[in-house]
Amino acid sequence: MAADQFLVITPPETVTPTPTPLGGSPVPTPSAEVTAAGDANCDGLITAADLTALVSLIATPQTLWCGADVNQDEKLDSGDVTALISTLFESL
Repeated sequence: MAADQFLVITPPETVTPTPTPLGGSPVPTPSAEVTAAGDANCDGLITAADLTALVSLIATPQTLWCGADVNQDEKLDSGDVTALISTLFESL
């Protein structure tokens, strides 16, 4: 190859990975539907799985998703974790 020539390598189609929380479920996708406060994984239920999804959403800053803003202060933080834990134990 001559000094003035370049080898151009075109990578295959780039795939953006989906963040996955420790529980193995993908980070929830936005939903146009109204969901209950605490439904952080957008499945229509408020369960311990929402706690995993909420912590993942806090760790990977994004816009608010579904019912992740449990205390409805328009931000995701430890206050939402505390509120979700309270909600989960109230249902027992």
